[in-house]
Amino acid sequence: MVPRYARPAMSAIWEPESRYRIWFEIEAHTAVKMGELGVVPESAGKALWDWWATNPKIDV
Repeated sequence: MVPRYARPAMSAIWEPESRYRIWFEIEAHTAVKMGELGVVPESAGKALWDWWATNPKIDV
């Protein structure tokens, strides 16, 4: 985003921390579904969400 044209709410979406959070959530939802389909162990998705519940620091 070009900073001079961006509103604060829109700029926040493109911050690195937000992008990594969104990417993680997509991967975690994918792991849950793959567990339901038997591609990966069902515990994989739960393990990801349990880790996320610890509120990890995203260091970029």
